[in-house]
Amino acid sequence: MQDSKSINVEEHKLPKFYVEITCQAFGINSDDVFRARTDEIATCLFALDDAAGARFAATPITKQVVFGFSLERLTSRSALRFGRELARTAIHAAGGATPLWEVEFEEIDSSAVRGALVGVT
Repeated sequence: MQDSKSINVEEHKLPKFYVEITCQAFGINSDDVFRARTDEIATCLFALDDAAGARFAATPITKQVVFGFSLERLTSRSALRFGRELARTAIHAAGGATPLWEVEFEEIDSSAVRGALVGVT
């Protein structure tokens, strides 16, 4: 039986981080093919449950794709890791490949800064 004292449970919100990941596409010479492939990536990204509110941009001239995520995570490092997992999942779901992905992120992993833009190129 619960006594008459009310129990006050304080809700703790996780800090919010913004993670931005820039990827370079290789082996695509046609702007039309690039647009079609990035449309597929965007469709896959926005279908992911954990990617609500994600940003996505693709630039045919430079063949770059930018993913942006506002993520609630315990640390900046965990936000960066989760953001790159979302980006990679979208790329793979669209039929893309991410060779050397882990190697490229190994050095960058510690550069996430709480509350600041995290750029990965």
